Amino acid sequence: DGTFILRGGRFEPVLFRGEPVRVSPGSRISRAPNGVMYVATESAIFAFRVSAGGVPVQAEYAVQPAVLKSNGVASLQSVLAFDNVLLVFGCDDNVCSWDGVRLARLTKKDGLPPDNWSCLHRDLEGNVWVRGPHHLARYNPARRRATLLDLPVTSRKVMEPALSEDHQGRLIANVGANLARLEHGAWRLITPRNGLSGATITVLLTDSEGSLWLGSLGHGT
Repeated sequence: DGTFILRGGRFEPVLFRGEPVRVSPGSRISRAPNGVMYVATESAIFAFRVSAGGVPVQAEYAVQPAVLKSNGVASLQSVLAFDNVLLVFGCDDNVCSWDGVRLARLTKKDGLPPDNWSCLHRDLEGNVWVRGPHHLARYNPARRRATLLDLPVTSRKVMEPALSEDHQGRLIANVGANLARLEHGAWRLITPRNGLSGATITVLLTDSEGSLWLGSLGHGT
């Protein structure tokens, strides 16, 4: 259990005070523009840098447990480094942000219904997309408002939500064995009729050349 980095052909653990940093289930690691990596555990958000080979990678608190407790946060999901300062993360059934001084919570009154917001994505225009098993929303950190853009009702609930963008900057989401692409404010479904394998899609990744990679349940990439 823990967070690991591959160096010299071996996986090495990221440590905090000599102990492995154990992430929350389904949590994703996020990299800030300055190279700092962030990860959410059940009780805190940690930051670390990749050190030189042979030197153990040491993590430090990015958001301490005391800060979370004083703001009524009981559980954490994934964290997203929006820039070198602002962190956005799933907190309880809301979305929170931390600028190093103040923790703000985005709730239903800000346009975001309760959900397990474990999938976070920053698009090329600087919007933050947040997704849970039931909902998907676009969040503008500057305005502190969220806009719901839920997927088709018949396939809304996805237990392993994933998000990416294509080479044109259009958002793509997994929907069972299908993909949904956001085009001009509406979702277009891409199905096995378009060449997909029919296996449940669990992971999405767009590489530096703009190619979209899919990971499917029991069928590889």
